[in-house]
Amino acid sequence: MISALKFRWQLSKLFSEQDRVRKIFTALLTKARKEKAHTEEIEQLNSEAWMEESMVTDDIDLLVTRFWMRRAKRLFVPTPERSENDMWRECSNIPRWVLTERGISAVRAAVREEERVGREVWTFIISGFIGTIGALTGLLAVFLSR
Repeated sequence: MISALKFRWQLSKLFSEQDRVRKIFTALLTKARKEKAHTEEIEQLNSEAWMEESMVTDDIDLLVTRFWMRRAKRLFVPTPERSENDMWRECSNIPRWVLTERGISAVRAAVREEERVGREVWTFIISGFIGTIGALTGLLAVFLSR
């Protein structure tokens, strides 16, 4: 539970950073176009914007991959092999591998299914326990009323 909250907090910080980078470079590009800057300068700004945004995107992808892989490992859920090209991709700025959207969906579905099965088992045990307490309470009420 705590790790999920920490993950959401870190993810929201990264999305805020991504928005900040977009706003900065949008303003710079707008200013360059208004000032009739050379095409080379605009291309340089576009290149810098892409680089900065791709760094933040890689951080987001790495965070999401670590989160879901950690949850899968804790539940002993099988994860995609690195040889599956449609499940993994290499980051553009750092030498790391991250799950693709398809890979994230597959791992997330497997984790949620395993968690659902675990909840069903506990639901069965708890409802049986509560039923037993109710039956004992009823028997006790019958014996004490005589």
